[in-house]
Amino acid sequence: MPALFNLPLSFQWPLWVGVAVAIAAAVQNHFTYRVSNLLTLSAIVAGWIAAHVLSDPRTGQLVGGNFVSSFLSTFAVVGMLVPLYAMNIAPAGSVKAQMALGAWMGCALPLRSALILTVSATIAGAIVSTIGVYFYYRKQRAALEAALDADPWVLERPSTLFPFELTLSVGSLCGIVVAACLGFV
Repeated sequence: MPALFNLPLSFQWPLWVGVAVAIAAAVQNHFTYRVSNLLTLSAIVAGWIAAHVLSDPRTGQLVGGNFVSSFLSTFAVVGMLVPLYAMNIAPAGSVKAQMALGAWMGCALPLRSALILTVSATIAGAIVSTIGVYFYYRKQRAALEAALDADPWVLERPSTLFPFELTLSVGSLCGIVVAACLGFV
């Protein structure tokens, strides 16, 4: 049985908070085409604070991770998604939402497990998002070419915004499930 499922259920609740933040960011991105800083930055800081407070050995450790695990999991995401952000593929809100997921995974799990889960979730999310971006913009380009063929003086372009967080979250959830089921955690 994967190590993630060997942890007591009370140690896993921060993982579900991180998943809830990712889902909330995906829903917000779907409806508004953006992810707010209020959601993402507060979730990151809350994950760090929860990891510090709940892992205090003087009060009895209430989670599987700690502040170091949470902090390093957060910045593992930065190292992985900054190239996509620099290429203008991943919006900053989506990067921060993934960082929040990493912060809460680090709160829930020890460092090794948290990093494995964070990296696998981010890779899976990036792969699903990259595939989504490719097909979305391919469809947008075809729509623009069709509009230009019909009327070469068309100035209105089809929408070019892609709901990146939606595919990133779906891919991340798949990555978490696969990594846990394969026993990498």
